[in-house]
Amino acid sequence: MRIQINHLFICIFLAFFTLTGIVTSEEHSNETNELLLTECGSLNIEGATYELQNDITTTGDCFTIEANSITLNLNGHSINGEGPDIRSGDGVVIKRDYTNIIIQNGKIYNFRTGILLWYSDNNEIKNNEIKSNWKAIALSGSNGNIINNNLIEDSTFGIDFKDSSNSNTIHSNKLLNNKETIEFDQNGGVIENNLFYNNLFSSDRRKVDFNLLPAYGSNQWSVSKMAEENIIGGEYIGGNYWEMEDGSGFSQNCRDSEKDGLCDLEYKIYWDNIDYFPLTNSLFDNDPPEINLIFPEDNYTNKKNRSTNTIKFKFSISDESEIDFCLFVINGVDSTRIENFGKEYTMFLDFEKGSFNWNVICIDERGNRGVSEFRDVKVEEIISNKTSYLDDEKFFKDSQIFFTEPKPSNMEDINNSEKKETKIYSRIIENIIDWFKNLFSQQSPLENST
Repeated sequence: MRIQINHLFICIFLAFFTLTGIVTSEEHSNETNELLLTECGSLNIEGATYELQNDITTTGDCFTIEANSITLNLNGHSINGEGPDIRSGDGVVIKRDYTNIIIQNGKIYNFRTGILLWYSDNNEIKNNEIKSNWKAIALSGSNGNIINNNLIEDSTFGIDFKDSSNSNTIHSNKLLNNKETIEFDQNGGVIENNLFYNNLFSSDRRKVDFNLLPAYGSNQWSVSKMAEENIIGGEYIGGNYWEMEDGSGFSQNCRDSEKDGLCDLEYKIYWDNIDYFPLTNSLFDNDPPEINLIFPEDNYTNKKNRSTNTIKFKFSISDESEIDFCLFVINGVDSTRIENFGKEYTMFLDFEKGSFNWNVICIDERGNRGVSEFRDVKVEEIISNKTSYLDDEKFFKDSQIFFTEPKPSNMEDINNSEKKETKIYSRIIENIIDWFKNLFSQQSPLENST
């Protein structure tokens, strides 16, 4: 009877403390070593997995890890601090000498430091969204850590290294719109042998800031080419993608002749810090414009005894990008710069008697330069020294058209289209008068006398 009473007392005791939550602020799940979290606090059970159950808004520090081999799974929930200020608290702090910690699957906003590794080695930070902090991730005297698959955005410092934090691996992260993407603060010792690869670095400012006291260190910014999908969806992993918001980033402008998504040239970040295989998007247009000369054909000769030395030129352009401008070149000299037109262009130019060659050079908006073939043209003797923008065959039929659409915006020999059209009508009348003069001047004396 006494044994049954003791058992009953123990059951009531346990039930009381379980229901009132006095045993611990952490609730145990059904699985061994998994603890359910609902508020900030110290995580100090070695080997435990802590599972966050809800979003948290707090002041000061939120989670402090004070034991080895802990996993903090934020389960897609957010922890929010009081603002990205140097005087505010930290989101997650791994205390000195604790190791083998995993921090994953969370959203960490508005802290002095989103995640701080304080003299702590061999930890992993993965699959987190860390935004709007003073420092998103900071490593102080911490080595051998892995930081991967995180979104790090809108912070003063993206990832900050100090006090000889060495031999860490940072890969497959997106660092967007941070004032300083990577900060090396070497006042506390040289920072070296860190590996960065398959990251997307995007900002409107510089990417890597080196505080050079006492000396800079050598870090690795790429791995050997591997067939695996990279951070921007390419087929190969190598180095990192370097992007600037204004389009001037190295990866946005490098050539990729092999179309493998890796730049042809290396990117020198600073001294011994070189990305040997920067990523690029092989879908970018790195090819020059293709220029097709339509008319006149090669070795063209204008008709002998023509009343005009005007020649029609026509060419078309094929390119993935918009054309910035083209240069019409005669005998190797850029004679006309053409802008603001479509994929096909027609122009009429006057020439003196003689032989010359012509070609076209076009530059697209990505700076790719295309050069057409060269063609030879010969202008023979003409009857009249007057010139016209009209072909003889089309003199009357198309007498009001001297340019096909679209018209050039800044050709040197055309300043005002209305004045030019008036001039065309005057030339039509002059040519008609010249035609009659030539007709009567070529009659025989007998015909003149009758």
